[in-house]
This record gives sequence, C-alpha cells and structure tokens, in this order.
Amino acid sequence: MIRVESTRELAVTRSFEGRRTTNKWKEEREAERAKPHTLKIGDILSASWGYDQTNIDFFEVVATTEKTVTVRELKQKREETGWARGSCMPIPGAYKSEPTTHRCSANNCIASPIHGSASMWDGKPENWTAYA
Repeated sequence: MIRVESTRELAVTRSFEGRRTTNKWKEEREAERAKPHTLKIGDILSASWGYDQTNIDFFEVVATTEKTVTVRELKQKREETGWARGSCMPIPGAYKSEPTTHRCSANNCIASPIHGSASMWDGKPENWTAYA
C-alpha cells in the first residue's frame, strides 16, 4: 500500500524542482539577452523569406549603439542560373532604402525591415527562386 503522505511529498518536491529548473533557465536566458551585439559599421546582414519563392534581402550596418543597429537595404547583383532561379550578391554602399534602426540580439540578428529576421551574411552568394 502506498502512503498518501509520501506520494504528496514526492509531488511537492517535483513541483519545487521544476520551478527551480525553470527559474535557472530564465536567468540564463536573460543573461544571454543582456550581452551586447558585436556588429560594426560596414557589416552586411542577409534575410531569406518567401512562401512559393525565396526572396533575399541584404542590409548594411550604417550606425550602431550598445543595443541597436541602423541598417539600409542594399541593391544586389543578380545572376540567373536556371529557370526562375539564381544567385545574388549585395553591392555595398548601393542603397535601396532609407535607414531604419532595430534592436539587435547578442547573436547579431535583427528583425528584418521587410520580413522575418536578418543575420550576419557569410560572404557567399545567396540563392533565390521566383516561381510565383
């Protein structure tokens, strides 16, 4: 026969352990979010988005603060590599838009001014599609 008190004590203990685990996770997440970004003027971010097609946007960092970055969308050099597909590269300094300022995370991502999020560009051509 199971003692009711021991079952109840076990449930209470598990509940408190779960709460401690959750609080520890929250503290670690807050500490990570408090770290400053490392983006600098001239860095290029890329964003990939779309439903029936893949659109690519590039943004150049034109100003920074401890928590924010100001970016401008860049024009692209596009090359068609097949039917409704190709690759593209940004043209640094060739702006398509006015500057917009965004809060930046510790992993150097921003909410894209157009769709989704933008992160540090790896310097390689990006692939796009245009099925729609």
